[in-house]
Amino acid sequence: SFILMCSSYYVGLDVGTQGTKAVAIHQGKVIARASVPYGLAPNPEKVKGRAEQDPHIWIKAVETCLKQIVNDITTTNSSSSTSDESVLTLGGIGVSGQQHGMVALTDTYEPLRFAKLWCDVEADKEAQEFSTQATRILNKPWNIPAGFTCPKILWMKKNERDLFDQTKWFCLPHDYITLKLIAPPPGTQPTTDAGDASGSGLWDATRQDYVQELAHIIDDGLYAKLPKVLPPHSIA
Repeated sequence: SFILMCSSYYVGLDVGTQGTKAVAIHQGKVIARASVPYGLAPNPEKVKGRAEQDPHIWIKAVETCLKQIVNDITTTNSSSSTSDESVLTLGGIGVSGQQHGMVALTDTYEPLRFAKLWCDVEADKEAQEFSTQATRILNKPWNIPAGFTCPKILWMKKNERDLFDQTKWFCLPHDYITLKLIAPPPGTQPTTDAGDASGSGLWDATRQDYVQELAHIIDDGLYAKLPKVLPPHSIA
């Protein structure tokens, strides 16, 4: 086991489609790196456009990367110091990752199904349906690609209604990682940033909010299941 506490070291995590990478920075220099590769979930039925991953592999990859980084730092420190200090002080963790993905969570932040990734375009029909209705409602073009998040949510409602009804929160892959890192009390709204919210197909940069009328195209309760959007430089 290992302990990371406040100030001095900083860790960056990138939870990508093909793997997770991590770096540790101390006094402005990269002092440790780690990475774990992985692939897409099997698609034995060869469903056209499907690209999914099990969110649990991201968690395992993050754990592996963090353990490797801590091990590398403590090994380096041990070779240059006589101290048996086992606590590494941590100033913060920055998390980035794939945009547009859909992670459907319970009220205790457990995934209900595999995540549909940014490159998943199975919801092509739903994207067209959503775009047509959104354009009519807003009275301006609002064309959302199948890879965006909201067509995936509409697809889930149509094809996996039981799971859709059980979903408490919809978030992006790295928002899910943030939840796991901070371990908030059940019921706490997940968070994201405006850049990633814009990839949902529901965000209006002018209003700086999700457009409720667009969320209602999918479901009347969807707006309340979306992540809270934090301003730049905020801490989750």
